[in-house]
Amino acid sequence: MRRFSSQDTNHLLKHGKDPFELLKTVTNNIPVEHITGMGEFYGRDFKVDKNVLIPRVETEEIIDIALEILDERANKYGKVTFADVGTGSGVIGITMALELEKRLIPYDGYLSEISHPALDIAEFNAREFLTERELHCFINQKDESSLQILHSDLLKEFPKMKFDLILSNLPYIPSSRISSLNSSVKDFEPREALDGGSDGLELIRKLLEQSTKFLNVNGTVVLEVDDTHTKKETLEFSKWNIEVLNDQFERNRFWVCTLL
Repeated sequence: MRRFSSQDTNHLLKHGKDPFELLKTVTNNIPVEHITGMGEFYGRDFKVDKNVLIPRVETEEIIDIALEILDERANKYGKVTFADVGTGSGVIGITMALELEKRLIPYDGYLSEISHPALDIAEFNAREFLTERELHCFINQKDESSLQILHSDLLKEFPKMKFDLILSNLPYIPSSRISSLNSSVKDFEPREALDGGSDGLELIRKLLEQSTKFLNVNGTVVLEVDDTHTKKETLEFSKWNIEVLNDQFERNRFWVCTLL
């Protein structure tokens, strides 16, 4: 019989699901977010399903890193530009837009995703939180900030423009480790959003190479990475100065990358 943690129970009740009725009927290890169709990120509830990763608390820290960078850029240049590459459900890019609006910082943001089903979820979430202007484009009329959503393999389909910040939580788990993941992850979340190739850096390599053509002077790429991606792994990226930051659980989790 399925058991729910206190956190699971609170999530189910919040979204109108009776955990006691579900105990004998739901599949063991299915994430409660798949039962409710909602996942919490940075204090907001976003739509999720089997086509996107469930937002995790450690990923919220990428927002704090990014805001510190863009606060500084805004003080110097005013309007800021950012991209969320491989956006999935859109939680990172949409949260960035909302937090910048709270700070009265105008922005142009782009969210990209290669998966069409995931892109549909990102567009739904954007409509829930932002004013719709036209398909794939959402705008705040007060300060002319905009958030555009596009189908793209990393940065391949992006317009020719420069960004102050590129954010990404790409698939980063080494292929050999997928089978050892918790069942709630490996059996219910999309493998294409987890598997980062033999060493977990396959897509990260491609993104860093592409990003060299898309950054403003002193622009930054912030990546969520696997905890096996230490300072040693950064040495192959000779074009970049990469700072490795830990998450709240003291695990390697973020690379802050600036061009040399």
